[in-house]
Amino acid sequence: MSSGSSLPEDSRTFFEKKYKLKYLLEEYEKRILDATEILNETISIASEMETIANKRKAYYYLHRTRRLSLQLDDLKEAKGYERKEFDFVYKLLDKIDESESSDFLDSVLRGSMEKVARGLRAQSLNEEATPKSDNKKKSYFTFHYKNVYFIAPKYPKKLVQNIDPHKTSVRIGNRKWEIHPGKFFGLNEEQDFPEATHLCILKKSAEDTENTYRCFYYHSMDREVKFDEANLKSRLKTIEPNSSSFIKYYFRYAGKNYYYIDF
Repeated sequence: MSSGSSLPEDSRTFFEKKYKLKYLLEEYEKRILDATEILNETISIASEMETIANKRKAYYYLHRTRRLSLQLDDLKEAKGYERKEFDFVYKLLDKIDESESSDFLDSVLRGSMEKVARGLRAQSLNEEATPKSDNKKKSYFTFHYKNVYFIAPKYPKKLVQNIDPHKTSVRIGNRKWEIHPGKFFGLNEEQDFPEATHLCILKKSAEDTENTYRCFYYHSMDREVKFDEANLKSRLKTIEPNSSSFIKYYFRYAGKNYYYIDF
């Protein structure tokens, strides 16, 4: 069969494939968006469970529902889709216009497309081989104490397990350092808490010759995260009223208020 006689058949097959692709993509979009709605509902239910546990002071369940909420937030961040992502693909498909099918097998066009395809493949391989730079991001760690969440820069730290939760300060060298958080966060220091209380001693940096420390209680270290430092600080909101010398700000992250440990 000559190349000319195959043109209508190839053109018809090509656009049949396009329409089938678009149909399958619409089906895929519907399932993904339905799944995202289900995921959003699970996040809402977990939040309601957390509210009930907090209301009833069921701290055993409160801790676990909070961890559940964080895990669901991570799942949504990794797997969630938005309609605009599909709209972009549809826009690309719409640009494949059947009215231009007369040029379908044009040798010059085909050669150009093959050249572009080779360039894109090479670019894709180079991008995959080159690790993405994360130099602009700074590491932080999160933790919680009773019903409050905190975030702190990832500086050298020492963890002391199972300490008396009624201590107000700790001596390091020849100086006493206050232990936070205090009652200004709405914490009832007289109330028993089912989880063991630990102490984190955070040093500003290994090169800090002035030996600046921050000492605070925690029940569990939750996870390490990375933020662009300038972006994070632009999101900080002032705590009012405030009675702490170094916990002055908070910001909203993963559906929670995180209090920022500052130096």
